[in-house]
Order: sequence, then structure tokens, then C-alpha cells
Amino acid sequence: MWIVQRRHTRDKDGNTVAAELRDSDGFIRANVRWYGGIQIWIDTVTEEQNAINDTFRTYDIRGLIDKLQNLLSASEELFEHKGYWSNDLDAEQTLAYIPDPTSRGGATPPP
Repeated sequence: MWIVQRRHTRDKDGNTVAAELRDSDGFIRANVRWYGGIQIWIDTVTEEQNAINDTFRTYDIRGLIDKLQNLLSASEELFEHKGYWSNDLDAEQTLAYIPDPTSRGGATPPP
């Protein structure tokens, strides 16, 4: 779920021209513009507790999403749908490693 933190409106007609949003977990923030420009900030913590802050800018969010979906499919095939890449996350102990919920998107490697 996305939470609108701030709207930027045009004085002349009051239309929204930009908005600042964040996801409900607070790990992703975005600045979205009326003309399609989007800046996305992703905050992640690695297994070693190192903070990583990434920024993405695009003027074609639909194209980026398509490319990311294709990357997901290629990765699932590459890793033969095993471990993290499994389509069946309910399968018992078929994961090569278990995602660590405290690492904000990272994973804990197997012992």
C-alpha cells in the first residue's frame, strides 16, 4: 500500500503536478510527476547490517516494470524455480536459503 506524504499542486487550477509517496513498510519512497517522471528511493539493509540506499529515475515506469518482470522470469528459469526463485513458497524446506525478514529484502545464506 502506498501512502501519499505530500501533494504538489499548480496554483492556477489546483491540479496535482507531483506527489511524494512511501510504501507502508517505509522501505521505498517515490516522487511521481504528472509528466511521467518518477524518482524511487529504496532503503535496504544487508545480512551484514550494512545500509544500502539506491535511487532509480525513469520516465517510463511501465517499460521499467516490464523489463523487471522479464528479469524475474529469466532469473526463475536460471535458478530452475528453486530456493528464493520458487513459484511455490509453501513447499516444505525446498528453499536453498530462507529470506530473513529482518534484513529488509536481503536473505540469510544457508549454514
